[in-house]
Amino acid sequence: MKFAFPLTCGAFVGVNLFGCGGGGGGDATTTKSGDTTTTKGGDTTTQSGDTTSGDTTTTASTTGTTMSTTTTTAPKPTTTAPKPLPPRDGQDVADIMNKEYYGYKPGDKSSPIGNYIRVMPGTDLDITPGGDYWDKCYNGGPVGRVSGSIFNSRQMYCTNDPNNKNHVSGWWGYTDGKGFAGYYVNSTLVLSKLAKCTYAWDGGTTAKVNGGCGAIQGSQGRDKDHPGVGDCCDVKVHPESSFFNKVPPDFTETSNAESSNVKPKWCPEYAAHSGHDLPADGTGHQCFWKGVAFDTTQGKDTEDETHMMLDRRVAHTKKDSGSDYGPAIEAWNEMVLDGARLQDALRMDPAGTVVAVVYGGKDDWSASQFKGRAQKLARHMQSKYKLSAPIPVIQVDATVDTQSGEQTPVWLFKGENQPKSDIVV
Repeated sequence: MKFAFPLTCGAFVGVNLFGCGGGGGGDATTTKSGDTTTTKGGDTTTQSGDTTSGDTTTTASTTGTTMSTTTTTAPKPTTTAPKPLPPRDGQDVADIMNKEYYGYKPGDKSSPIGNYIRVMPGTDLDITPGGDYWDKCYNGGPVGRVSGSIFNSRQMYCTNDPNNKNHVSGWWGYTDGKGFAGYYVNSTLVLSKLAKCTYAWDGGTTAKVNGGCGAIQGSQGRDKDHPGVGDCCDVKVHPESSFFNKVPPDFTETSNAESSNVKPKWCPEYAAHSGHDLPADGTGHQCFWKGVAFDTTQGKDTEDETHMMLDRRVAHTKKDSGSDYGPAIEAWNEMVLDGARLQDALRMDPAGTVVAVVYGGKDDWSASQFKGRAQKLARHMQSKYKLSAPIPVIQVDATVDTQSGEQTPVWLFKGENQPKSDIVV
């Protein structure tokens, strides 16, 4: 099949920074007098033209000494949105996900990175924070931040629980193993278009500029002189909020790859000039590695460094090391996608971008608590993008020994888990 797309053991841990941090981002489209300006991930294209009612054809005919002229106005052409491609075959999706999961090889940039998964807190598949209102400010958080993690067999697996030895783990696995539901994004798109940056472990991105790939910026907690959620979205009160993405101290210049609140947080730059080592064993500075969409203000892509991040993490995770988030080997990494580019991809091919909904838990009972949520997410995707059917629902098998060398599938497609279509397309 050739379509392109390429957690300890014991709950999903959500970390929220209160104050001016956490939120969405998006595209802005303005139409005026026939001119359309569309901003997508920092790239701006302007099209100008007069609006006409159609083509006019003049036909002249002569009979004897009398000439008549008939003018016909063609109907105005109409543009119909293309019918979205159907969801991909569920078993094919699971097969590809398993190949990606076991495919990452340290030092080999041609190998798969694994599976990008974003956990969803509810049953509405709001692909980017805020859903249809994702470009509006929420608590002053960065624009367009879509945060998830990369699952693969070289990290994010359980080591300290004899009952769950080497099982898939990550955010949802640590402390009580309640389980999770989320969505899987086309891996080819992730590496070629969508990835903005990655962190070897948690990146604390809810209040970082440049869409989560820069410095923490903004008030952490309510300002006693300006209490209230809305203040973080008021540029007059908190111009430093990461939502506005401006460079201190004047907060007039937009942050980009070379800005003083972005570049020093890039891991190679941090290692070269800070006098400190890169993160290791689940601790250390929360510096980032770049993705292809790292700086969309320049109208060009950035060389992807996702393999560099994974190589660093795998090579610098000692046995029994860790932090407050749990053992380093199973604690989650963080990958941030560019929300504007993700929205573009969804408009082109929704079911080829968000390819499947996934769910799981440490055992059958905990997984069953999230199957219904996963099915609702798949139906919501179908309704939102007018798909011919819900996208596949894939279960993670948290009983597999991922280190056995047998590459037993961890992603399972089961016909009985697939939701019924709620709509007729």
